[in-house]
Amino acid sequence: LEIWDRASSTFVAFDSFPGAFDPASPTIVLIHGWQQGNIDSLTKLVKNPTLEKTEWVPCAARMLTPRSNLNILALNWVRTASTISILDAVTENVADKLDGEVALLAKKLRGVSGLGALGGPPVHLWGHSFGAYIAVKVAGQLLDAGFSIDQVTIADAPHYPSCEVRSLAERGVWVENYRSEVGGIYAGTLVGGIYEGA
Repeated sequence: LEIWDRASSTFVAFDSFPGAFDPASPTIVLIHGWQQGNIDSLTKLVKNPTLEKTEWVPCAARMLTPRSNLNILALNWVRTASTISILDAVTENVADKLDGEVALLAKKLRGVSGLGALGGPPVHLWGHSFGAYIAVKVAGQLLDAGFSIDQVTIADAPHYPSCEVRSLAERGVWVENYRSEVGGIYAGTLVGGIYEGA
């Protein structure tokens, strides 16, 4: 788990900068997606697995920075995201790799003191591509643990658990689902309940 450091305009390890989190402020958790472009071949892993490699995550954080009262957290799973093959991406086999990241992020967020307190400031999970799957699953786990989650945004999701999206909405979570021109290439190519019910 990483947190946006406004002074350096970069993400830093949450554990090394815990004082930057303000439990009285709203929180957004950004979760990037597939990083096929970050490997040299199907056998070589990322050379430098930083969130800067994901491009949109630091860009979004910079755009959100003027909201000085906002905690901006991010899951850096570039190394795992870079090992997803195109075959994984078009089958449900990808869930095996994603579920480890779901467990990791849920555990990290449960350990953030003051995050998601009932009646507290809003918590928003925003996942892109396979990060949308992680966002949906983590939101469900946090709700089960008694956390308050206000919003989940799904962007360009090729695969997500649609029944869990419905469950989030039924539990009072505002769920948004966006598909860009780039995300449109996923339509009709993947298995599972794509975009239904969200």
